[in-house]
Amino acid sequence: MINTIRILPDGLKLRHAAQLKIIFSKTISDTSKTILYSRKASDFAIPLFKTEITDNSITSEIYHFSDYGGAQPSNQEIITQSNKTNAGSVTDLMDWQSFSELIKGLLQYIELLQAIGEDQLANQLLESLEQKIIQQVNAFLNLPIPEDPCGYYQQALFKYGEMVQLLTSDQQLIRRVGDRIIEIRNRCFIRGELEYDHYMTYNVGSGTIQRTIKGFVPFIVNTYNEPYGEISGSGTVDWNGIEQSICIGTETVVGSIQLSREMEADNFGYPWLNFEMYETWSGSITVVCPNGTAVYQFNPPASTSTARFLMEDGYTVVQPSPVGSGQFKWILHMNFQP
Repeated sequence: MINTIRILPDGLKLRHAAQLKIIFSKTISDTSKTILYSRKASDFAIPLFKTEITDNSITSEIYHFSDYGGAQPSNQEIITQSNKTNAGSVTDLMDWQSFSELIKGLLQYIELLQAIGEDQLANQLLESLEQKIIQQVNAFLNLPIPEDPCGYYQQALFKYGEMVQLLTSDQQLIRRVGDRIIEIRNRCFIRGELEYDHYMTYNVGSGTIQRTIKGFVPFIVNTYNEPYGEISGSGTVDWNGIEQSICIGTETVVGSIQLSREMEADNFGYPWLNFEMYETWSGSITVVCPNGTAVYQFNPPASTSTARFLMEDGYTVVQPSPVGSGQFKWILHMNFQP
C-alpha cells in the first residue's frame, strides 16, 4: 500500500459518481493487480471500481469524500483484504453509496483472486456478494415508504434495483423491486429538461461550416390521469454557425422545440422516456465579403428527431451528425416532485 490522500469534508456523500484519478511517478508494472482503494482503517482497504488504467495512472469512481490511495497488493494481501471486505456490512439502508462501494469492492477482489489462481475463494465471494445484495435490498424494501419518496428515496431504489438486476438471480426480488419502482413512479410528478449540445463541421465547396445547437427544453410526464406517461414540453434552443470561405457568414437561428411521445417501463419495471423532438427554425445569416456586408433570412427546414432515455438524471444519448463530422447529443436532467 502507499500513502493515502484525504478529500474533505470527510464523509460527504455524492448523489452521482465522481472520477478520482491518481498519476504515479513510476510506470505501473502490472496493471491487472493495481488498484485505487478506500482506506477504512490502518489495516483495511476496499478497492474502487476502475474506469480507466494506463501505464502510469488509474481512474476510479467515488461516491463520497474520504481517504483514498493506490496500491499493487501482494497475493496474501488480496486474500486477507477480500475476507475483511466480505465481513463488512452497511447498516444504514438509505446509504446506497457505501453499499455500492462495498459491492464493487467485492467485485474487484473477485477479479484479483481469479488473477492469482484463487478460483475457489473467488466463487465463494461471488456467492456471498449475491446474498448481501438480497438481504440489503429486501431490508430496504421493508422500510416504510417516506411521505415524499420522489427524491433521494427514489434514487436509492433505482441504485439497489440495478444491483439486483445485474448481480442476482432472485426472480422474486427482481419482481418486488420492479413493483416498488412502478408504485413510486406513479406517486411522483415528473418533470425535467432535455439539454441540446450539438456540434458539427462540414465542407461546402471551398469553404467550411461549423455549427452548434445548444439550450434546455423543459418537459413534464403525466402520471395523474389518462393518457398516463404522456410527455409534453416546449422551449427554444440557439443555433449558431460560422461559414468560412472568401466571405464569412454568421448564422443566428432560434429553434422552437416541441417534445412529445411517452414514458414506458421495460421488463424489469425500469422507466424509459421515449422522446420525439419536432424542431422548427427561424433566423438570419450575416455575410461579410471584401466588397460589403449583407443580411439574409435563414430558415432551415423543420426536422424531427427521436431518442430513448433511461429516466435517470444525466443520462446521455449521442447520435452522429447527419453531415460532416460532429455529433447530436442530448442530456436528460430530471427533477422529481410529489
